[in-house]
Amino acid sequence: MGALCTAHFAQSSRLITEHGGYEIKTIGDSVMGAFRTVDNALDYACALHRDPGGATLPGAAQLQIRAGIHIGPVSVEKGRCVRPDRELRRARDRGDHRIGNLGQRTGQGRH
Repeated sequence: MGALCTAHFAQSSRLITEHGGYEIKTIGDSVMGAFRTVDNALDYACALHRDPGGATLPGAAQLQIRAGIHIGPVSVEKGRCVRPDRELRRARDRGDHRIGNLGQRTGQGRH
């Protein structure tokens, strides 16, 4: 399975670059990337689904690709992907009084 993961990560990295993205990090058997447009992100996910890498390796037939695409402003801070709307919502939910009405309106109803 190690060779399959290596082949998959190599394919993912290649496709991220090919679709104008930036690889942020790997998490277990997952990859987190950022793209300038939703179209680029979707094109990457579809390309990876069509060819996840390592097709001739043992276990390749069981490989399943899932993708989640989040829309909205993103920044990378200390190697961590940060979505300001999510951070505002978390602070609001913790009862952080520094958020005020603006943060409550910005984060309300967005998932």
